Amino acid sequence: MSVKKRAASAILALGMLASTAPAFAADSTENFGGLTAQNSVVVSKSVAAQGHSYIELGASVKGQSVVSGQTMNAAVLLYLHESSNQNGERVIFNIAKGGKNVYSEAIPYSDFEEDAGLYIMDWELDTSDKELKMTSTGTYTLEFYTQYWSNGGWKTAQETISRENVTVVKKAVGLNSISLADENGRTVSSVTIEKSDEAVGEYAIQFNPQNTTVNREATVISANNDIVEAADFAGTVAVYPTGYGKTTVTVKVNGKSTTLNVFVPNPNSNNVVDLFSDVNTGDWFVQYVQYAHDKKLMNGVGNYRFAPNENLTRAQIAQILYAQAGSPEVSGEMTFKDVTSDKWYYKAVLWASQNGITGGYEDGTFRPNSNITREQLARMLYAHAGTPAVSGDLNGFADSAAVSGWAKDSVIWATSSHIINGVRMNNALYISPKGNATRAEAATMMKNYLG
Repeated sequence: MSVKKRAASAILALGMLASTAPAFAADSTENFGGLTAQNSVVVSKSVAAQGHSYIELGASVKGQSVVSGQTMNAAVLLYLHESSNQNGERVIFNIAKGGKNVYSEAIPYSDFEEDAGLYIMDWELDTSDKELKMTSTGTYTLEFYTQYWSNGGWKTAQETISRENVTVVKKAVGLNSISLADENGRTVSSVTIEKSDEAVGEYAIQFNPQNTTVNREATVISANNDIVEAADFAGTVAVYPTGYGKTTVTVKVNGKSTTLNVFVPNPNSNNVVDLFSDVNTGDWFVQYVQYAHDKKLMNGVGNYRFAPNENLTRAQIAQILYAQAGSPEVSGEMTFKDVTSDKWYYKAVLWASQNGITGGYEDGTFRPNSNITREQLARMLYAHAGTPAVSGDLNGFADSAAVSGWAKDSVIWATSSHIINGVRMNNALYISPKGNATRAEAATMMKNYLG
């Protein structure tokens, strides 16, 4: 009897959403009634490599409640190994309450009558089924595992055990919200996926409250199928990059929704919008970041991020000016005790110090990781320009008195040269000299200075 015909069986009455869903990539799908086969899959679960089949309960079932006498719709992953249709392997399904089994069934894998591969089944857990003995309230443990025949007896493949708890309650619990989580259980709203043949991002659907009793069937909508394809596989949203760009994936469950921003970087493009997840068309700083990137003055901070709104450090501006100078060879003794030769910014700080572009603090430190202020940045650019003569004043700025004496000429030069523009607040113009300079502001100042 095949899986498709086991309608009266307890195993087909069960509907689970997988706990730690195996990583897989599907080239295409075929529908076989209640079964969906994933072709050309790569299964990460270690038992697959050990020659066993398995049935995987899911994350979305963990802690879930179902109202007594009702059904819970969900799904199960079934992985059939190529040898699973042989007589020497079977799956055990148990239901336990209080540490004691209330239902057990042994099903030969030959009953499934399907080809090897990964299958997704949409099932129901029916608490009105007296055979399952789940008609009373309480917590039940649902368990699947594979057994194989060896030396005259059945042996359990420990790696195949999949076990989760479900609670039968008297009153329904409503769904407040949903979110997506990465493999470490952290909530995510934006992700970057590098495009490759095997690339896939997997994110578990989280429910608030966790023990909601509503139907958990998910609808997944991709905003742009030219960039990604996305689907709900047993409680895990799988996102496959098919092109390059930025798009969104919306997941809906029982009227609640959450959105995942997806970025697929294009390594073949020089456009910063295609290279950085946090730089978008229409951002005020996009042309300045593009300039800094084209001139090789500023790179990203890793993971395809430019971090335009993060503060610039003293080491970073030294590196920017050093790169603008062509990264010349340097030699000599470092005068700052907190800058050692193993640091990525060592040559830049040594060069900037030797050329009078930057100074340190009275305690002999440079403080490379400290945020640079707007007046400090103006001072370094002024020194880089050769400290030209200045004229004028800062009377047009409401906070001109806040500019340090040592930085006054630098700020006058920077504002008169339109390298630093003031910030208008409450109908007044401010320099904000002690305010930290962001990376986007630094890119802007570099373009205004050099471009």
